[in-house]
Amino acid sequence: MRKAKALLLTGLLAWQLTGCVTTGGKPEVDREKAAESYVNLGIAYLREGDTENAREKLERALKYDSDSVRALSVLALTYHQDGEVELAEKYFRKALWEDRSDPETNNNYAAFLYDIGRYDEAAEYFKKAADNTDYSERSRSFENLGLTLLKLKDTEAAEASFRRALRLNKGLPRAHLELSNLLFKQSNFSEAQKHYEAFTQLASQDARSLLIGIQIAKAFNDNDRMASYGLQLRKMYPGSSELKQYQGMMANEKP
Repeated sequence: MRKAKALLLTGLLAWQLTGCVTTGGKPEVDREKAAESYVNLGIAYLREGDTENAREKLERALKYDSDSVRALSVLALTYHQDGEVELAEKYFRKALWEDRSDPETNNNYAAFLYDIGRYDEAAEYFKKAADNTDYSERSRSFENLGLTLLKLKDTEAAEASFRRALRLNKGLPRAHLELSNLLFKQSNFSEAQKHYEAFTQLASQDARSLLIGIQIAKAFNDNDRMASYGLQLRKMYPGSSELKQYQGMMANEKP
């Protein structure tokens, strides 16, 4: 999970402003708003990698609203980040019991299932999230579904999922890269190159993406680009399996 800076003070102020209402001069807790504010605080701590404080805030949220799907789902993510697989699954299932149609919970549960290697189930829940037309992150669910289908060796369905993801959001580097690799394997080099170039505009190279770039450049006999990517591979990833594959390719080219 990527770490991101969170404005905890903003969350605290939001709780102070929205957590209570006044009736006849006496403060009365708005339980749903208080719970939501604690969930937002929990998410902020989770983004910082502080799972202990995240969990404490989420547990407080559940004291205000024990049925909060969002609190249950994020608490599950917190346990997952801590490596507590059984507890993570317990809270994901509680969240789904409250609302099986919630796309965020379906997506997060699918990501959890993917991480623990239960790919068939992960695909099912990613699809549920992706099929929800009201979900703002549908494109990422389709992208994740494609990655899961690759694990299941269903390349045709994976390609379709990556294409759906990119129709919704052209700014998904992983979908571009994986689609490029699939198209390369089909000898569709022109479209593979198009998606590879899109990837390079959106993300930094890693060893795998450099090797894919080398393979595409080789298909076009673009020796300069092959050499450039090969140099980056040697400098940045000297002990990688991708470098060994590249060196093997070059050795086979020698007369």
